[in-house]
Amino acid sequence: MVVPEYMARLDGEKPFDGLELVEPDLRFLIAIPGRHITGESRDDLADPPVSLLLRHRLPADRLAGRKLATSPLVTFSFPTVNCLQMPGNGGAATPSVLRPLEKVLHGVAAGGFTHVGIDNFSVRDHVRCGAGLDRLRDLLDRLELTCSDVGVLRIGDPETTVAAAGEMSRLAAATGAAICTTALDVVPGPQAVDTLRRCADVLAAEGIRMALEFLPYSPLSTLRAARAVCAAVGVDRCGVLIDTWMFFRGDNSFAELEQVRAEEIGYVQFDDAPRPAGADVVRESRHRRVVPGAGTFDLARFAAAVVAAGFDGLVSIEVLSADFRALEPVEQARRALASARSCWPAISQAAKGIPA
Repeated sequence: MVVPEYMARLDGEKPFDGLELVEPDLRFLIAIPGRHITGESRDDLADPPVSLLLRHRLPADRLAGRKLATSPLVTFSFPTVNCLQMPGNGGAATPSVLRPLEKVLHGVAAGGFTHVGIDNFSVRDHVRCGAGLDRLRDLLDRLELTCSDVGVLRIGDPETTVAAAGEMSRLAAATGAAICTTALDVVPGPQAVDTLRRCADVLAAEGIRMALEFLPYSPLSTLRAARAVCAAVGVDRCGVLIDTWMFFRGDNSFAELEQVRAEEIGYVQFDDAPRPAGADVVRESRHRRVVPGAGTFDLARFAAAVVAAGFDGLVSIEVLSADFRALEPVEQARRALASARSCWPAISQAAKGIPA
């Protein structure tokens, strides 16, 4: 088969030699989380941005025999925020680091994930302990982990927020992340939209897209409100972050979810929850989630709606739970990945109109 040989040459010292294997009228589609690249010729495939993108993936010899953390059409990612100690209540969270980032990343890789989302709290602790961002990228490479996203960028005071966007941009550039998770701490009015646009300018300069989350206990509380804000900023620069917990526990409906287009979705967070133990919605969100399939959410219908929209990007298994964070990172990763694979719909490529 020509594809493995082409990819192997792409990883070699002369990557463009593989083009001799390609028919001149080749038509191709390259799907990566949140983005598609298409072409209709060998010349399109030789275009530098396309070749650079292909070379940025895991080399062919490292992929051989490895079971990737994927499901049909999506890529699963483990967020390091799962390992943080979250505060019990309040608006903007200020978590504390329970375990060194290096230990968390080793556990994520050993647990089977190929992608990881890295939070800025863990990074700051990592740097305070004497490790620079260059060493973080080296560690990711050694563990064969791709950084899917960084965050969280919290939108508040305009000047402070734009400065924070610069910090996130540097972190994303250092780790290779293409997404910055974002939350709104102020009323989603004209000033907030202007601040988001300024942040988008900073991040887009490094090829980074924001994923804006709605939370039922925040000023941006619903899917429909988040869609409106993202449309005002531009969905190519700011997509909606849809968290199953926020969707099911907020004022949202499947009718609204089924109207969302793939290009509007920046990121998906996939988790579950038992029946509430009380009225404190913030505590429920930060301390009582469970892995997908272990709670009460209709995840099958949720995932089917997202897949039907054509989404094929990143799905982060965010399980904020006192019980879950007590586990060692490797066990967290194993349970998260197994549950995600069992709950995400096994839709065949042929069913999506893609030749086998």
